[in-house]
Amino acid sequence: MSASDDLAAAGDEKQLPVVEPRVEDLGDPLPGPVPPPDVIVYDPSKARESVRGIIALSLIATLGVTILGSFAVIWVHPDRSKELHDLLGLVLGPLVALVGAATGYYFGSQAKG
Repeated sequence: MSASDDLAAAGDEKQLPVVEPRVEDLGDPLPGPVPPPDVIVYDPSKARESVRGIIALSLIATLGVTILGSFAVIWVHPDRSKELHDLLGLVLGPLVALVGAATGYYFGSQAKG
């Protein structure tokens, strides 16, 4: 049985009318030759400086949050100062070194350029 036989067998179903697609010409002929676009040379130094600044400031903020968080933990739980001291011994040293290296690199490169 073919598809047309199926449609003929179901004679009580409505068939939708066939609508021809409309084609509209939306383009006008160009008035003349199109000028080439202006070429802007990409300068990565602007983006580089902003990213360096964001990294340096985020590391300084991380150090500040760590220090303020440790004071908050001591304030709330003074009996856990030994555990906090051990944790800060592991975290604070490398974090201070990383912040120092990043800010030194950022401000050192800023002084050269």
